[in-house]
Amino acid sequence: MSGERKQILQQLRASLRAQGQQLRKMAEQTPGPNPTGPFVAPQPDLTAQFRAQLTALKGQAYLCPDHDAALATMRELLISHEAQQVLAWGLAVIPLAGLDQLLRELHLTLAPPQILGTADHAAALARLDPVPVGISGADAAVAESGTIIVVSGPAQGRLASLLPPVHIAVLPHERIARSLPDAFALLRQRYGDTLFRDHSNITLITGPSRTADIGGEVVLGMHGPAEVHVIIIQG
Repeated sequence: MSGERKQILQQLRASLRAQGQQLRKMAEQTPGPNPTGPFVAPQPDLTAQFRAQLTALKGQAYLCPDHDAALATMRELLISHEAQQVLAWGLAVIPLAGLDQLLRELHLTLAPPQILGTADHAAALARLDPVPVGISGADAAVAESGTIIVVSGPAQGRLASLLPPVHIAVLPHERIARSLPDAFALLRQRYGDTLFRDHSNITLITGPSRTADIGGEVVLGMHGPAEVHVIIIQG
């Protein structure tokens, strides 16, 4: 064993001896994979739990009893952000009936969601940069963490949830699962066993994009949307 490797291992052993008890205590307090285990407080209302977690992450969740209420919420969000153009999934795959009519009423245009294969990739991406709002569906959600999951595919481009500074996701309440394994079980029910083979990307979004500078100050929106709004439809 080289001298440098031996020194590194000795330092690791010394650190574990000094901090082992604290590390074990922290591990015991960390939620485990069992959603009904001792470290995750089970809540019967998964929608309420999801909303609470997302709110704690500086996201916004809106509980709507039906599609009409969801459309009214969408209208308010689009008007408040002074959107004239949006980057969206195909409207037919966003689970909100009447969204196409609402966009027409607000005289909003849809930005072209596809930039791959264009003659000038960089120029096409630059044209999308001013678009203020992205609209997508959500294929599943995790109540324990306030996470939404979006699966890429035909008419479900990644840019709608990643590029604009404001992301609005439409989530039917029955797609909210307690834990991440439960959420992927829902995805497999919907997409089958070819979920990972047939889709190039599965994105887990847990609140607005955030990063910390060298001083530890958290900044929202540095590498993705600064605002995440989830419209939950109950009926």
